[in-house]
Amino acid sequence: MIKFIFITGGVVSSLGKESITEAYTSLLRARGLKVIVKTLDPYFNLKSESKNISTTSGQIFENVMKKERQGGYLGETVQIIPHITNEIKDFILKNKEEDECDYIICEIGGTVGDMEGFPFLEAIRQLRNELGRKQVMFIHLTFIPFLSAASEYKTKPTQHSVKELLKLGIQPDVLLCRCDKNLTDEQKKKISLFCNISELSVISVVDVKDIDKRAHWVVKLDKEVKSYFEWVDF
Repeated sequence: MIKFIFITGGVVSSLGKESITEAYTSLLRARGLKVIVKTLDPYFNLKSESKNISTTSGQIFENVMKKERQGGYLGETVQIIPHITNEIKDFILKNKEEDECDYIICEIGGTVGDMEGFPFLEAIRQLRNELGRKQVMFIHLTFIPFLSAASEYKTKPTQHSVKELLKLGIQPDVLLCRCDKNLTDEQKKKISLFCNISELSVISVVDVKDIDKRAHWVVKLDKEVKSYFEWVDF
């Protein structure tokens, strides 16, 4: 049974979803598992990458309009839901049987709360409903800023980011918190309380000097995520 991991980002852009995706991919492949990585970019640019591993809003809308002009919808009114979201789901599920992979990791571009990202988030929400919790996991990468005037980390932006997801019907299973040092147990407990998530699922992702040297993140995720996967039997 193929399992799907969807990685979203919140609070601010450029948090490093790509690096997190690569860290998870390395972690799973090191265990002998076959992983396919796909990216979903909520912009209207038409990219030239393989259509099986990368897509954009522009490509999704173009595919839907081509089908409509060819009579593929039999005269139905074409809408965001279900036509655009179905096209996104088809892309995510494409060739999964042929590739015989264990995991498909999908990085959702943009930041939660951006208008253009709604169809992608709605599509993965539907997939969770259709496939179930045993087959779909939501990982949310967020940011914990340090307020020097108060000499403390502030979790409110993360709380709001998760609430944006909850409004869309998505409850994160894992919360990866970008910060410059490990969160304390007290801070994790606060995030757990207000984000409706287990403390075990709140993981510190500490800044590194060179983001291209991902070994630190892989080792960190290996330790904490392994215990999480065993806990939820995912």
